[in-house]
Amino acid sequence: MYDPDGPIAPDSSLFGLPHSFEEAHVIVIPVPFDATVSYGHGCAGGPGAIRRASCQLDLLDQTYGPIHERGIHMLEIDDAIRQRSIDARAMVGPFLERGEIPGAEIIERVDAICEEVRLWVRSQVARVLGASKLPIVLGGEHAVSLGAIEACTEGPAPATSILQIDAHMDLRQAYEGLRHSHASVMWNALDARPDLRLVQVGIRDSCEAEHGVASQERVSTFFDETLARASFGGAPFGAICDRILEDLGETVYVTVDIDGLDPSLCPHTGTPVPGGLSFRELMHLLGRVFQERTVVGCDLVEVGDDEWDGNVGARVLYRLCAANMKV
Repeated sequence: MYDPDGPIAPDSSLFGLPHSFEEAHVIVIPVPFDATVSYGHGCAGGPGAIRRASCQLDLLDQTYGPIHERGIHMLEIDDAIRQRSIDARAMVGPFLERGEIPGAEIIERVDAICEEVRLWVRSQVARVLGASKLPIVLGGEHAVSLGAIEACTEGPAPATSILQIDAHMDLRQAYEGLRHSHASVMWNALDARPDLRLVQVGIRDSCEAEHGVASQERVSTFFDETLARASFGGAPFGAICDRILEDLGETVYVTVDIDGLDPSLCPHTGTPVPGGLSFRELMHLLGRVFQERTVVGCDLVEVGDDEWDGNVGARVLYRLCAANMKV
């Protein structure tokens, strides 16, 4: 019999919970794909690291209560997606690791694999939305978010805004020749939906071309340096959250790239950058967004395949579930 206060075997389901797809309120969709990462790699193992670490969490959330009772279910990690990541990385990885742009044929083949993954994620998220449940995509690299965003902007209550927690803008039209690069996911999302708003928080690594895209009226960027100056000037973080919320529409898709946090919390993410949000700041912001807006879907991406990274990632994931299921 399931005991939420008892020990959990390390090979158990996510958080050791017994819920089926039909019973659960939140469905976690693991996407073990990291073919286009341009610096460190290994986030394809993020879903597995998070699942293993989740067995060490105590489940009574201090803010939201015994939310596990409403049910969280993680789909099985898809071996075919994992293999597609391995195949694509084998083609493009040697070039990216040398700082070279692959030839046109390799780019075409890798982009085609990325397109397969986009469509797969989109279909999985659409299925969850169709069952009136909250989808949370668990990457994997940030490129896997695109299919989820597309499904959530076309679902029963379409998202009108994206809240992006990230160290990077991800607004390149393409990167290293790849149209479906992790560095292009927000450009692709905006390009697909001209009416979609984007609110970025924690940005501290970007290029000039991305700033041109971010100058659009529908993009609001809260740079890490700007947040730090406000804090040093005495502004409480709650007031900063007020400003962030002002720029969000009523229905929101939340994408959390773990590198938006201080890198001491995610040292094995692919592209860590000094600075970033503290764990508590992220928890407060997410709580405000779930309380004051309608969140129709989420993702957590770029978590490294490491015990500590998995531990932090599992706690971020649990709070994403908890904030939606507050009792």
